[in-house]
Amino acid sequence: MALGMAVLFGVCGWLAGHAGAKLIVSLFIQPDSELFLPSIEALNKYSWAFPMMGINVISAAFFTSIAKASRAFPISLGRGLVFPAASVVTLPALLGAHFVWYAGASGEALCLILTVVFMMGYLRSRSKEEN
Repeated sequence: MALGMAVLFGVCGWLAGHAGAKLIVSLFIQPDSELFLPSIEALNKYSWAFPMMGINVISAAFFTSIAKASRAFPISLGRGLVFPAASVVTLPALLGAHFVWYAGASGEALCLILTVVFMMGYLRSRSKEEN
């Protein structure tokens, strides 16, 4: 249920980051500012991370709650430091400076791969225990 809610809120955040970007940005920056349009563009790009964020956070909490810190720690460290830092460095170098705004989504996507691998391993070991 928690993963479902995380995906739902993540998708809502993504929609808000696209459909409501002007409104959200106007809460912080005056529309006549030079930063207004680039901020809308940045929010549109960064919001691609939102649907994946919740899955990674909930999964790390899940592994912590079942005393599987060996799986929770890499997810937390990956999404909080390693994957975003790697993405901030590599995306602009490979694709251009404006891709730095996709670093959040790239970091979350890399972490999501790790999360799925850990979750599949957990579910496999659990099904073996039940049989």
